[in-house]
Amino acid sequence: TVEQVDRLYRTTLGFPVPLKEDMIAGAIRWLVEDRDTRPLGLQGPRGRSFCGEVVDLTPAELDQAILAPPWAPATSPSAPPRPSVLPSAQPPSETPGLPTAPAVAAPPGLQIEEAATPPCGSLAELRQQVAARLTDVDGAGVQQVSFRILATAQNVELSGYHSGLRGALTGTGTLDVQIEITCPGPLTKAEVEAKCEQVPQIPQASYSARLRLLRRSDLAS
Repeated sequence: TVEQVDRLYRTTLGFPVPLKEDMIAGAIRWLVEDRDTRPLGLQGPRGRSFCGEVVDLTPAELDQAILAPPWAPATSPSAPPRPSVLPSAQPPSETPGLPTAPAVAAPPGLQIEEAATPPCGSLAELRQQVAARLTDVDGAGVQQVSFRILATAQNVELSGYHSGLRGALTGTGTLDVQIEITCPGPLTKAEVEAKCEQVPQIPQASYSARLRLLRRSDLAS
């Protein structure tokens, strides 16, 4: 499982120390979502499988997901045997993931696709990554954009963070933040890029985005 891989990585001498709590899980998610090379598959809970597509699992569900060999778009893998003892995790209802918009049929000649950015260290980098995925999107072709902000800081001065995150707490402490914001469309490329600049800024945070796009069928790969 993803959780077992994370634990094995952290306990293997000589491996680089992850700077953030979710770096290993984030790297696995990035590999699974790579639609060009499709290097890795993922067997999620309740029979959900992912390879070359957005992994819309909550953090708790992702921990339980099992790594699998990749497969072609038109096929799905057989479920590998699960280990006899699964890592404990919170019920999915306690850790909500990104909201999923209801499926909408694409107009003739168009196709709905999903794209995701890798984790970015700044909002400027996030905007660049988003713009790169919208180069061939015409008009108000973005049906939905979801932003994810992850930040983990240990032994920091809490007063340096916005009161919306820390309340009235001050002094030294540890802060672990996960924010997910979804904006429905239709949106133009310029509107989405503007929203990237409006995402809340948090010190030492990583930012990523997922996009639901409407593209011409002759451009879809």
